[in-house]
Amino acid sequence: MNVFAQNPAETVTTRSRPAVVLEGFADLWIVFEYVDASFARKLLPNYLRLGTPPPGTPTGAHLMMHSFGTQTVRLHRLRWIPLTYHESIIGVCYVEPTQHASDARPHSVMTSASANRLLPMLLGRLIGYPKAFTRNVVTDRSFCMTTLLTARALMFGRFDATGSLSEASGSPALAISEPILRHPVISRTPWGTVLASRFDLENDGWLFAPVESVTDVTSAGLAGLPPGNHAWHGIDRTGVGAFRSRHHWQLSWPVKVRRPTSEEPIS
Repeated sequence: MNVFAQNPAETVTTRSRPAVVLEGFADLWIVFEYVDASFARKLLPNYLRLGTPPPGTPTGAHLMMHSFGTQTVRLHRLRWIPLTYHESIIGVCYVEPTQHASDARPHSVMTSASANRLLPMLLGRLIGYPKAFTRNVVTDRSFCMTTLLTARALMFGRFDATGSLSEASGSPALAISEPILRHPVISRTPWGTVLASRFDLENDGWLFAPVESVTDVTSAGLAGLPPGNHAWHGIDRTGVGAFRSRHHWQLSWPVKVRRPTSEEPIS
């Protein structure tokens, strides 16, 4: 039996929504930045293409997102010991499957990811996320990633708050970022199935604060975040930028992305 639902709401109209399987709490530093569209395009697998970015995007630019921090996850509605781990994600926003019409709903895709616990790394790989197993150390102001066995430095980021935590949902500072955080994440499994996963952020209790960041990347293996020094301003200054986000989320069963037939409308 195929455990993946067949009709994603993102691609084909359906009568029912996939059941929630995981829920969690995230304490993350999130960065949105504009990069050259040609750079973003080179990061995509052949089943994806760049979609239309939001209004206000500079000509020739495209949005990427990076996140660093801590996830605490448990099975939905089951009382078990929550699994806490430190994770990084690098990805391209506003992408779409190449086999769909140009007005297909936007997705995001991970180009690089890492976790410091074996189980989330393996589960991520199962549904096609490019997760690596690394040593990640988090403090209240920093995220450090090193190789697991040799502790060779891969990246170090410092994040300094420039404001207090406040209610995130509906904040003008997140006008560009909030919709992207709700985009389904597209991936392709090791056996070739293209999936869409929806991480639903809960508005209640969602807090954010702008941060200034200086991040030093020493590895060429983080696809989408090249080696060098990266400085990001707070999202309150730049419209896209860096902020701390503390939020609850739920993950529905991944759904299989398939090309609609001529009789099936694209939502």
